[in-house]
Formats: sequence, C-alpha cells, structure tokens
Amino acid sequence: AFTNVVYEPFAKRARLTLDDNQDRLGGGHGVRVLRVNAKSFVVPGLPTMPIPQLMMLGESSPLAREGCEIAGVISPATLATDDSALIVDFGAARLARIAVDAIDEHLARISGPRFNATIDNGEYTPGIDVAFGTQKMRLMIDTGSCCTWVTTSSSVGKTHLPRSTPGVEVRRLQSKRLSRRSLTPLSFGTVSRELEIRLLEPDPGDSEEDGAIGGDALQGCVVAISPYEMRGACRQPLHTR
Repeated sequence: AFTNVVYEPFAKRARLTLDDNQDRLGGGHGVRVLRVNAKSFVVPGLPTMPIPQLMMLGESSPLAREGCEIAGVISPATLATDDSALIVDFGAARLARIAVDAIDEHLARISGPRFNATIDNGEYTPGIDVAFGTQKMRLMIDTGSCCTWVTTSSSVGKTHLPRSTPGVEVRRLQSKRLSRRSLTPLSFGTVSRELEIRLLEPDPGDSEEDGAIGGDALQGCVVAISPYEMRGACRQPLHTR
C-alpha cells in the first residue's frame, strides 16, 4: 500500500468521523474516498507516532470484500520516519524499526544480492528498473501485492502474452481482473529471480503504472523502507514458482 486505508464496514463499526474532501485514490481516474479524522493512531510495540492521513474506501472496491475481517491497510512508509526505517523480513514475517544510519549494517548481515528503489518524479511509491531478458522497464515495488505483474499493453506484456497461460483472478483497487501468467527470469539491482509473472489488462481507473514487483519476487528478502526509498537484501532461494 502507498497510503493508509480503512474499509467502510470497520469505519461504521468504529464510528469514525469522516470528511468529504472530493479525494480520489488511485493512480488513474481513481475511486472516491472519504477522509478519516482519527483521534488516535497506535501500533502496538512501536513508539507513539503522529496521526497519518487515513482514507475510507467503500465496499465498491474488490479489496473491501465481505467476510474479510481486515479493517484496512497501512502503508509501510507510515511506520518509518526521517530518522528510522521499517524493516520487513519476508522470510521470517517480522516487522521492526531501526535507525536509518543502521540500514546498511543490518542488510550487510544477509549474504545475498541487493537492490535499492527510489521515488522518481511523479511517482507515489519507490520504483526500480527491472530487466526481463533484454527488455527493461521501471516497476514500482508493492510490498502488499501477492504477485509481480505487468500490463498487457507494456512492452514486456506484449512479448509474454503469446506464450502465456490462463491465471488466477487478481483484485485491483476498482475491479477484479482476470490474469494470464508467464514463467520468466527477471532481475532488479543484483537480485535475480525466475517466477510466473501475471499479465493484466490495463485499468485506466485504477493505476497508471505498467506493473509492480510483488511479494513473490521478494521471498526471502529483508527490505528497509524509509519515506522515499526501499533498500533490500535477499537470501535464497532465487527460483520461485
């Protein structure tokens, strides 16, 4: 997630105060959201932090599906500060905060390939150049996404579409999208992976991005997240299916 969202059922149950500021959420046309006026924001185990900007996403989004008790999503960058970074260990499923000055020392303990993603002009979350064989494209890093995906309209998507096979349904901000999948090697920074990427039809109302690195490519990685960048080191295995 690149912003903090609560779903409508939780907002009603918690009787949250909401404001209609004509806000929209998403990189494309987006969806209408209401702003949450929170009186407090506390994450157990972490020191007191300022109340971040919170939005309420209505039940119109597939992400706010019925039967799911998750109240919403928190952007990892929210838990970081100018002086401290959030450490996400995708191997051990742990979160921690460390001083920004200690990031390199922390990642150096992991004897594996590294990557560094930063925010370019116009981007709302860190991205990195990814190589698919001889093709290269910039992808955002979405730590909350299950899968690495590219649009069928991108250069990489057009190349892989003819040899792809039917995949699972993927839930996006505004809609559910059927996907296709294609096994491919890819690399970012000095990290190399072989995995099944998802090919999605572009959704102009959802995002203007051409794709994202998801949790499948980050398996075994430790990622340090600060407000404007992500640095990571990855353990084995290097092949995921």
